[in-house]
Amino acid sequence: MCGIAGIALCEGPADRALLERMTERLRHRGPDDGGVVVRGSVGLGHRRLSVLDLSPAGHQPMATRDETVWITYNGEVYNFLDLRDELAGVGEHFRSRSDTEVILAAYRRWGRECWRHFNGMFALGIWDETTRELVLVRDRFGIKPLFYAHLADRLVFGSELKAIVTDPAVPREIDPEALDLYLTLGYIPAPWTIYRHVRALLPGHEAIWRAGRFSARRWYDLAANKAERPPDFETARSELRARLGRAVRRRMIADVPLGAFLSGGIDSSSVVALMAQHSATPVRTFTIGFSDGMFDERRYAGILARHYGTEHHEFRLNEQDIIDVIPPVLDHFDQPFADSSALPTYLVSAHARKHVTVALAGDTADEAFAGYRKYLGEYYFAAYRRLPGWLRDGLIPALVKRLPEAQGRRLGERVRQARRFLAARDDDAIGRHFEWMDISPGRVRMILTGRDDGGARARELVRQWDERSGETGLNAALYGDIHLCLPDDMFVKVDTMSMYHALEVREPFSDPEVIELAAALPASWKLNGRRRKHVLLEAMRDLLPEEIRRRGKQGFVVPLSNWFHTALRSIFWDVVTERAACEVGWVRMDGVRRLYAEHLTRKADHTHRLWAIFAFHWWYGRVHGG
Repeated sequence: MCGIAGIALCEGPADRALLERMTERLRHRGPDDGGVVVRGSVGLGHRRLSVLDLSPAGHQPMATRDETVWITYNGEVYNFLDLRDELAGVGEHFRSRSDTEVILAAYRRWGRECWRHFNGMFALGIWDETTRELVLVRDRFGIKPLFYAHLADRLVFGSELKAIVTDPAVPREIDPEALDLYLTLGYIPAPWTIYRHVRALLPGHEAIWRAGRFSARRWYDLAANKAERPPDFETARSELRARLGRAVRRRMIADVPLGAFLSGGIDSSSVVALMAQHSATPVRTFTIGFSDGMFDERRYAGILARHYGTEHHEFRLNEQDIIDVIPPVLDHFDQPFADSSALPTYLVSAHARKHVTVALAGDTADEAFAGYRKYLGEYYFAAYRRLPGWLRDGLIPALVKRLPEAQGRRLGERVRQARRFLAARDDDAIGRHFEWMDISPGRVRMILTGRDDGGARARELVRQWDERSGETGLNAALYGDIHLCLPDDMFVKVDTMSMYHALEVREPFSDPEVIELAAALPASWKLNGRRRKHVLLEAMRDLLPEEIRRRGKQGFVVPLSNWFHTALRSIFWDVVTERAACEVGWVRMDGVRRLYAEHLTRKADHTHRLWAIFAFHWWYGRVHGG
């Protein structure tokens, strides 16, 4: 795993010193090696985390033998050995054992169609001197990040925003539309970034720059690449097991120590169980837990670890451990990001990196196989529609309206879910899907901004993704989440926090073979009644202990709600100031005070939006010196 950067100018030579500064900003992503190459008006930079072929032969930027094609690349192509054999069979020669050289050979042999041959996670820039084109590419599902700024006289790109804004030519004007999306979703979805003039390349897309002209196109579409639907459930279960097994085995290829995150949930337990089948030595596993037993999954992780005899590492955290990492975590995000599970992700990555360089994880299973509680919404909606009108439209809404929104993990969450459910009961399935995603609905948006457009831009975005699936109901929602929440929330969190510690995280459930099969399955095979991830549970039945199979999903969460009453109370107001609100104009401070007062008096639980406000102000203060 690595960090990449680059500049392409319409006229004049690329500034080597600037490129070196940009690349240096990415040192944390690649502490093992670095390089900069300038080829006239184009410059490429690279920071290397050595995982495959640790020798100098894997140095980047790398070129073809005739030095007409240059690459800077971040990621792993897991099927590179098969591709290497195929390319060698048609006359390609190799000097290293790296997948980078395989990408170069594939590009030379197949041109820009080569991306379709790659099974992996990747973001890369290729400078082709024969066509005078700079090509930027991002993997199918956006596991690896890639940002760019296309200005009148140049194109600037990099793995992180901090590298791009190192170039003084790139304006740092805040994008108000991105802020509105952030207030709605808690993250900024691609192609937006916090900066108006910087964009994120969409997953499954490539961009071409040539003499100042810039264009982008989609090279991969999940809707057009779904697997053939299996004839029956038993075949689907068996096929999923086989595909997931291959995905895990591919991701175990490394020339450095390798392990796995283990929460004790279905997803990570499935990954570890399959790793154990393919490993001659005990799998290294890593788990963190909190002193607050409600948020501690160590018992379940221990059950799975003992079952497979893993070399298990547990780390117990207390409240202060989490609070102490808030500054480095928020400092490392280059734009506002409000997923608080970044805090434990940072900590488990830090602990794992002491032992391994690569860790497998269970992310993506929830989006592919309906693991989140929100996906039960359509199940309950179908039942709700069958109720008598006096109950459906009268008594139940009146009762839920009067229930206190207590701040407790179980009761408070159930009341909030009921209110969201009722708020969207007259909408269509896509509208109900959006309702579960909106962190600032209705009354809250009015309090914070003085207006309520229903999160129109984010709502439109969700509708576009869901409708693009060609599906309805649950399968449309899953497709939308794979293209929105997964790359812009989950993968951003994991990539940013793991690469802070130069740890490479690999995601077997994001393998195209697995996702393309999942997309082809009927919704009822994923959500069977109220049983989430039904086909995955059945596929892994014989490999997982019963206690693991039967437990519910917990999630990687921290007790922020309580901390806003205690440890975060003074910190919040130290960070959240009038300056940012006035200069940017995105929320009203009187509205923030009102939400906080409601939270403190336990009239409502505003944890998510308070954390979003806190994270924005932290970012703004760091960037603008406030």
